[in-house]
Amino acid sequence: MTVGRRASVWCLVLVIAGGAAARAGAQSLTPEAQLAQARSQFDALNYEAAAATLDQLIAALDPLVPKYAAAARLLPTAYELRARSRFGLGNADGANADFRALLKLAPGYTLTGQVSQRVARMLEDIRKTSVGKIVLNLSPVDADLDLDGI
Repeated sequence: MTVGRRASVWCLVLVIAGGAAARAGAQSLTPEAQLAQARSQFDALNYEAAAATLDQLIAALDPLVPKYAAAARLLPTAYELRARSRFGLGNADGANADFRALLKLAPGYTLTGQVSQRVARMLEDIRKTSVGKIVLNLSPVDADLDLDGI
């Protein structure tokens, strides 16, 4: 093997090892720290990195929502940031999907920070078509109501 080829192989090994270490490091962060990291990436206009960090965070938090209040508190913000990151990357369908998921968790959610009018309008358009209100009168008054298992 030539010296140049050997150097190329070592560079490839280091890149792979570095990527694995970065992923392992991100997974060892607390959810709050991952969200803060994603917010920093988003604020630095590094939408790809923010979306990747949020992909991991959302995958970890989503199954925990029914059991842990902290997960239920963080997940809507993670969906918001990922939607805004996807919008910044030109992925309107992904942003729409994230806003829909966000509104399922928190129908009255309001966007945080400085938000473009287009993003705010996108969320409000989705809210108009996916969130509604219903008034129920139960009889007898002490009756139990289960809606979607809740």
